[in-house]
Amino acid sequence: MKCEDTYFIQLLSDFLYERKSVSQIDVEWTRILALAKMHQVEGILFYQCKEFLPAHLASHLKNQFVSTLYCYKNRKLLIKKIDEFFTINSIPYFWIKGINVAQYFPQPALRTMGDSDLVVHESDKIRAEKALMDLGFSRKYEFTGKERGFSFNHIGIELHHKLVYEEIVSLSVHKDFFNDCWQYINDGKPDSSFEFLFLIVHLRKHMLNEGVGIRQFLDIAVLIKNNKSLNWNWISEKLQKLRLQSFAETCFGMIDYWFGIQAPIKYVMPNCEFQKKALEKILSNGVFGFDNSFNKSNGVLNEMRLFKGPVLLFRLSAIIRRSFPGYEYLLAGEPYRFLRGRPWLLPVAWGYRFYLMRLGKTNSASKIFDRIMTKKDVINARENELRQWGLID
Repeated sequence: MKCEDTYFIQLLSDFLYERKSVSQIDVEWTRILALAKMHQVEGILFYQCKEFLPAHLASHLKNQFVSTLYCYKNRKLLIKKIDEFFTINSIPYFWIKGINVAQYFPQPALRTMGDSDLVVHESDKIRAEKALMDLGFSRKYEFTGKERGFSFNHIGIELHHKLVYEEIVSLSVHKDFFNDCWQYINDGKPDSSFEFLFLIVHLRKHMLNEGVGIRQFLDIAVLIKNNKSLNWNWISEKLQKLRLQSFAETCFGMIDYWFGIQAPIKYVMPNCEFQKKALEKILSNGVFGFDNSFNKSNGVLNEMRLFKGPVLLFRLSAIIRRSFPGYEYLLAGEPYRFLRGRPWLLPVAWGYRFYLMRLGKTNSASKIFDRIMTKKDVINARENELRQWGLID
């Protein structure tokens, strides 16, 4: 393991404990900066290291630090407007994840985020969307039956009516529990123990799909350390019922290993070899897993792992499905918006998709098929990784 990687984790641990960081003369600062950028913690890096940063990096990181503070201030003002507008229009709602977790960070403004997650009843989706548009938001994207993305002055909001959607990695027990979420909402805010469980199931989803970075573990770590209202007996009981216990315990062990923060739940520290490999993988992922090219096959590997039948049959069916994707799949992509309400134009969309492939404006056929033809040893290695995380039996 590179010394820069362990030092990067040490800096984050210092931040969580509000300790003063100490300079190390033997580290390559360009590597530290790259990690901070990949995991969107440049503000934290400047905050911890501003007294001894190399001059050629200090100016850049200071700009990122100021930008992070500016974005946090604007987001708070915008969320306040949404709160007021939704209240006036009698639209029940609540915020989940990042915007709530930030308050437990030593410096809340330094908890960066992409889109803020806003949840409403399914019956209120149209009214909620109109309210956002009336506030000046523009629609960025829409996944049919799932979330809708909106933007205002580069600040993103994701509008949800469910916490867990129909995805191949979603367990029915998770959908039943987390989508019955309104019983855990008090005065427009989710119960902290319920939200903690949701962070774990959300981490599980990303780890099974695109991959995760260190920031999602930071969220869990900071709640373990600073949220004194967590009901650990209830959390422990639900983890077992939701088939999340093994995965959660592995996460708690890694958080203990990285940051020295201990969850008041019995868990076993992962072995040293797994700790090393897991950290290398997570750091290479970037904040959402997109920086690691190996993660691009995860979706296909999930399908293959759950497919009941010969591998050859799976590959053939996957080639057909990838070559001629369905209406809802294409509708989520910006180039195929002409399909909305016109499913009979699906063959036209297929032709247009092949045209975009030839132009290199979307994933090429070779890339798509390369993933489908992933070698057996890669599949086995992925299954072993998931097994070590407690994600499969």
